[in-house]
Amino acid sequence: MKRVSVERLLSLIVLSLVIMNLALIVAILFERAELRSVKTQYGRSPDGKPTPQLDGFARDGRPVELADANSGFAVWYGSHNCPFCRRDEEWGRLSLKLQQQGLRVLVLLPGAGDEFPADRLKPKEAPQIAYASADWLKRYPLFVTPTLLIFDANRQLIWHHRGMLNAEQASDALRAVDAANRSR
Repeated sequence: MKRVSVERLLSLIVLSLVIMNLALIVAILFERAELRSVKTQYGRSPDGKPTPQLDGFARDGRPVELADANSGFAVWYGSHNCPFCRRDEEWGRLSLKLQQQGLRVLVLLPGAGDEFPADRLKPKEAPQIAYASADWLKRYPLFVTPTLLIFDANRQLIWHHRGMLNAEQASDALRAVDAANRSR
């Protein structure tokens, strides 16, 4: 009788593990589908309102000029304390190419006091924004450093990426800028 109980107990344990694994797989699949949905909606306005104006301010409260009316701009969210931001060499190369294409490149900091020292700033002399307008941050929540957002001349998001860049992603970003420039 005890032998049957142990076998039954083992079969119940195995069945429980199978059910838990299936539940976990289903949860992961739903989470991935939801994440894909969020990524496609990132920065889009469900109510059709235009992209809010990005008002940026330096640590001392001075306004930072963001972009002129004829060009787009790129916002790189990074911190000198972030090891990934410091090692993101592809961003350094891409930022120079974006500037060559006429885009204003801005560095948005996660908070005052996280400014890059001048010798580590990519690109050199890029404006560092310590404070940004709340409406803009609601539309483009930033919680991962580094994150790159690229906007066209109409302030529409044309490309974004979270995390360090690789060469292929940098090429994708440049293609998005080229496409936006051709459609003007």
